Amino acid sequence: MVKVLVSLSALAAAATAGSVTELPESVTKLIDYSANPCEDFYQYACGAWHK
Repeated sequence: MVKVLVSLSALAAAATAGSVTELPESVTKLIDYSANPCEDFYQYACGAWHK
């Protein structure tokens, strides 16, 4: 349980510390925006790489 609490607090600190808000173009080119991420996240996240 301690590891979870530490991880959550680290995530919260990173989220409020001005972290990166945009993905690099090299990553966005891999996303298949025609796929629904709720139905097939793998296709959404990596689908354009397969095309």
